[in-house]
Amino acid sequence: MRKIFPASHDRKMLIITVLAIIFMLAVALFTFLPAYNTWRTAACPLLPFPLPNTVPAILVLLIIIGCRLFAPEAFEITDSSLIIRRPLFSPRIALQSVTTARMLEAAEMKNSARLFGVGGLFGSYGCFRNKSLGRYLMYATKTTGFVLVEADGKKFALTPDQPETFIAELRAACKLK
Repeated sequence: MRKIFPASHDRKMLIITVLAIIFMLAVALFTFLPAYNTWRTAACPLLPFPLPNTVPAILVLLIIIGCRLFAPEAFEITDSSLIIRRPLFSPRIALQSVTTARMLEAAEMKNSARLFGVGGLFGSYGCFRNKSLGRYLMYATKTTGFVLVEADGKKFALTPDQPETFIAELRAACKLK
């Protein structure tokens, strides 16, 4: 058995992603304006390009690429595991360790604080914490429709495209009630 549930972005997450990329690229390109290129002519006129000005641009590109590589793309249920599909390092959750699979209420996600991860660029993913859930790992591409999966004492907040179908398939694969 192999079921794949896409994790497409909702409108709000797409807007956040586009605005964040535009802002970061604007900041990086801002350093190439003539007023900020005085270092090149004063300190080292032989450089073919403004090296100090290139560093922010490279850093911004690395951040954007890094965020994209760790963003969730889909959730796959196989015979033995739940796989959180990402371009790089797809986490696996053993099905025999899953104890809970249910919809999360909007109130349960309120006041979440990001401990480590990304909050908006291609989704929200990483380690988060709030009062109702405690510490949890989020792999979200939407701002609504969260599914809670508990396994091995860890909590996972996921946003598959069809959350009810995802929960039913996961419960069947894990033999949960």
